Amino acid sequence: MAWQDRRTLAVLPPAGILALVLLAGYAGSLEARWYLFLGVPIAATQYLYGAAPAGALTIVLAALTLRIFGRDPVLAPVLPLFLAAVWGAAIFIMRTFHEQVFKLRLAGEEDLATASDVAKALEKERERINASRQRIEKIHMLTNLAHDLSSSLDIRSVVTTTLVRTRELTGQTGEARLVQFDADGVRSWRSQDGGAAMGREEADPLVLWVKKRALPLIVTDLPRDLRFREAEGELPSLRSMIGAPLFQGTSVIGVLQVASAQPDAFNPEDLRLLSLLGDLTSVAVQNAELYARTQEEAITDGLTGVFVHRYFQERLVEEMKRARAQGASLTLIMVDIDNFKRVNDEYGHLTGDGVLKRISQVMKDGVRGTDLVARYGGEEFAVLLVETELEPAHQVAERLRAGVEALVPGELKIHQPVTVSMGLASFPGHAADERALIERADECLYSAKRGGKNRVVVAGAG
Repeated sequence: MAWQDRRTLAVLPPAGILALVLLAGYAGSLEARWYLFLGVPIAATQYLYGAAPAGALTIVLAALTLRIFGRDPVLAPVLPLFLAAVWGAAIFIMRTFHEQVFKLRLAGEEDLATASDVAKALEKERERINASRQRIEKIHMLTNLAHDLSSSLDIRSVVTTTLVRTRELTGQTGEARLVQFDADGVRSWRSQDGGAAMGREEADPLVLWVKKRALPLIVTDLPRDLRFREAEGELPSLRSMIGAPLFQGTSVIGVLQVASAQPDAFNPEDLRLLSLLGDLTSVAVQNAELYARTQEEAITDGLTGVFVHRYFQERLVEEMKRARAQGASLTLIMVDIDNFKRVNDEYGHLTGDGVLKRISQVMKDGVRGTDLVARYGGEEFAVLLVETELEPAHQVAERLRAGVEALVPGELKIHQPVTVSMGLASFPGHAADERALIERADECLYSAKRGGKNRVVVAGAG
């Protein structure tokens, strides 16, 4: 029986009994009271089958029936049978009704449960589909990344693409970083304004952990991570991070890292994707660096380390175009080592090679990074000073000449001092094109040779 019907039973029986007593007294006869109390158990049975209102109505009807017909000599004998039949029929009908209601209620609850299960199953399926879609999108991004990395041989472009895609794959807006280990220490590339900025810095404990163990690392909450408790003062200001090693063979050549200011920003799936990305990046970085070395070797003189004659000619054309466009000056210094043939003849070519290397180093150390030093041929050099007018260029030339003259002969394994002669010419003051600029600087160089060597001659000087 339903709980609400049981609550009804708690109230109605006392009231029903009181009503029966009052009605029995109203019936006014012993026979009426007997018939009336005969209906109590039947009405109670109706209560128990969830028909409390019907039971109460049956009692009232029985009382009224007895009141009206109880004294009739013809109907009185059959009234008990009639009332019993009515009560029995009422009990049967109410019981059947109650069972149907119970079945319907049970079916409804089962339908609700089924609907709830279906809703949960649909939600799980939706989550599975979304997860699959996200995995497909990330695989697509990895495929595009592999294509982009393989199509570029510029190290900055490779690193920039890697850092941008790393943040996209992990869904993070925090800093992405690529750390490279080389002979000079640590090169750190950081994501910056859609690009990559490179600098030199010390490796932090997180990077060193990945390098030492050659394993990927995930940190969910750095201040609480016991692995780095002893290095607390050296830790970067972040809460969570993931890092993956970059390999060359079995050696770790770098670390790809993503950090967040929030705890628990990453999960194992992010770490797995970062490891895959690290493998792609490692190959791309090695290819870019190999290409850069090949290019550098192609334009760099193997003995002296300065640029070769062909590259000097290409850069001269480029810098002349830039100077014309910007209205800037450009100065060329032609340099020749004095009496170099005597060095080779008296001390041998190996000693002569050592002299060439040392003078080349003086030249490279004495100019800016934007300037160019090239071996023009044999013992001749060309120094191109970009955006430099004649007078400042003359000062640079004098400083280079004095630097060579200051070389200690004993350190060069020779006995006589080494000197150089120089000729200067500038654009646009002395020449209108590349060829004319080289010719004017050469003329000044020969004038310096004829004038006694170890000197600087400037075009147009009286």
